[in-house]
Amino acid sequence: MARIPYPERSAEAVDALPTPLNAFRMFSHAPDMTGPAIDLGMAVLGSSLPVRLRELVVVTVAARTDCAYGVVQHRPIALLTGGSPPTNWPPSSNSGPRTASSTRSSLYC
Repeated sequence: MARIPYPERSAEAVDALPTPLNAFRMFSHAPDMTGPAIDLGMAVLGSSLPVRLRELVVVTVAARTDCAYGVVQHRPIALLTGGSPPTNWPPSSNSGPRTASSTRSSLYC
C-alpha cells in the first residue's frame, strides 16, 4: 500500500501510457514532473544496458532503499531474464544485500 494516497486525477502524461503504472500515477501530485519522470523511465527501458543487468540494478537499488514496490514489480522480471539474487537477499524480504561483490559494486547507486 502506498504511504501517500494516489491523486484523484492522473496527469495527462500518465493517461497517455498504455499501462498507467502506479509509480507514475504518484508523480501526478507534481504534474510538471510526471512527463520527465516517464521520459527517464523510458530512456532506461530503451537503453543499451542488457535487460538482465538493468533489472538487477533496479531490484538492488529498490531493495537497498526499502522500496517494496520496486522489488515487487521488478524482481520477477529480473528472475525471468536470468538474474539471480545474492544469497543474502531473502526472496520475501525487501531488505536487499548490504554488501557488494567486486563485480557488482560499481552498479550500486
